[in-house]
Amino acid sequence: MLKFIFDLVIWGLVPTLLGMALWEVYKHTAETADKRASASSRGGFWAGFFLFIIVLIYQVSGFFKTAFPAGDIYRGFDLWLAFSGAILTFLLFSGGKKVIPPRLKGWSIFSASFLVFYATFHYFFIRTYNEFLLSVVLGVALGLFVHHIVYPAVKSEIQLGHGGGHH
Repeated sequence: MLKFIFDLVIWGLVPTLLGMALWEVYKHTAETADKRASASSRGGFWAGFFLFIIVLIYQVSGFFKTAFPAGDIYRGFDLWLAFSGAILTFLLFSGGKKVIPPRLKGWSIFSASFLVFYATFHYFFIRTYNEFLLSVVLGVALGLFVHHIVYPAVKSEIQLGHGGGHH
């Protein structure tokens, strides 16, 4: 039973959380009253995707010469990294607009979309950073839910340029 739960977390929960993160990043590209910010957001999302494609092609082409890594999907877990991720996520979501100014919305989405695409690819296929990825993904999820506990009336999203934080 414990093996089943462990596999469910490793193969089900973590990929689901990565998919949810990508969806949250994509949702921030929605049309807003400021058309320039919306265009910047959409451009940031797709630029992150294409940077991921560039890095993917570069990295995979190297494996054709050296062989693909053959590690297990579970490579360990770092408790301190998970708690650090939770604390940083909580602080980031609590700060909202103060942490990420509206002018940086496109760049923020660019960075976030690239990181989520790359983390998902790396988690399943390369696996060299899976201890880091597993720890950070679960830590970020913990930070988001703690944010919901502390600020239950606040939508738990980084409001990039939309007045986030708790007022």
